[in-house]
Amino acid sequence: MTGTAPDFSEDPFELGSYHDIASSLEGQGTQAKKFSLGFIWPFHIPVEEEVETDTTEPQFPLGITPIPSKEREPLTVKATFTQSGDDHPIVNSRTIESSKISVNLSTGKTEAFVKTTTTFPSGVQHSTDIPAGMLEPSQVLWFININYQHQHQHHKEAPSIPESDATILRSFSDIGVPLLGSRPIALAPVRTRPKRTYDPRTPTISPEGTHTPMMLLNFLDSGEDGQQDMIDFGKLSGLFSSLMVRKFGEEGGEPFQIQAETHGPARNIIDVGYGVSQALPIVVDTINTPSDATLLIQQPEVHLHPKAQAEMGTFFAGQMKQRAAPIIVETHSDYMIDRIRLLIRKGQVRKDDIQVLFFSPQKTDVEIIPIKLGDDGSIIDPPDDYRKFFLDEQFEFFS
Repeated sequence: MTGTAPDFSEDPFELGSYHDIASSLEGQGTQAKKFSLGFIWPFHIPVEEEVETDTTEPQFPLGITPIPSKEREPLTVKATFTQSGDDHPIVNSRTIESSKISVNLSTGKTEAFVKTTTTFPSGVQHSTDIPAGMLEPSQVLWFININYQHQHQHHKEAPSIPESDATILRSFSDIGVPLLGSRPIALAPVRTRPKRTYDPRTPTISPEGTHTPMMLLNFLDSGEDGQQDMIDFGKLSGLFSSLMVRKFGEEGGEPFQIQAETHGPARNIIDVGYGVSQALPIVVDTINTPSDATLLIQQPEVHLHPKAQAEMGTFFAGQMKQRAAPIIVETHSDYMIDRIRLLIRKGQVRKDDIQVLFFSPQKTDVEIIPIKLGDDGSIIDPPDDYRKFFLDEQFEFFS
């Protein structure tokens, strides 16, 4: 809702105050009056058979029947921020838009509610308050639809909208109301250094992976699914062939050590390659975090040799198939990108499940360019500066 001030300096993303975040394209020394953040929420719902409504236990309140749609265009979800008195960004407005509908969210009657104003293609507007806890795009549209239907079933004086608009509004009810996803998990670009001995403690998730040893202890003791994925990555990457925990007692509160077997007997994690301790927080968190939690991973290739970087790409591709939420990776590793492309060529990954974004520095900002991939994993029409450094180096070497 408007007036809220999200924390842009939460670890590991120390973005600073409004002055640090907002820039202006008008030149150095000028301050942008506002900035926007958003994302595209795609809806592609294939319909193989007609939707049936169970009248005894209706799937949707008030017996509203969903209108099936073979394909729905995406929604653009955006929040616009302005500067507060203490130089922090605050939400000025929020919108949910498609070519058929536009919803503006603002402050409601109380903090428990958010006021929404829906504008239809006909120009007619419909306003209602929704609970502040229902702010996912699908939830907002679903609640607006339910509210409109309820008004017209129980209040004859309620304003009506054209049938064409009502059809558009009803069509959004078939997306249902998904549960709110788990909080995103962010991993910092440099993970914590390993220790020879660890003390048992309640694992609190941290971007640097200080929780990893305790999570690994519980993970290896539990025998849960996913351990084989971890060992497969270790073997294919050449980082380790097995992991084990050495406990100094059986009471449960004694110190313990993490040991990795590489080439020969198992050694303490501090005595093997540094890449092992840098890769483990990524692997352990990716396997163990809830499937509906978005993973934000910075530079997973740090301290990894080229083979391990490539296998990290294979690991992410395999985990992606088991997750409901995306894995977002910021990387400088061409080895990782090329491995993903190879998996596409082999038919082991769908190109539509991968989005490569290239950040191209310009004079006053950074242009974000989607890189299109072909069915064979080839790069289609990349920007001129994509991999320009490598091409220039090779040209100079052979000239």
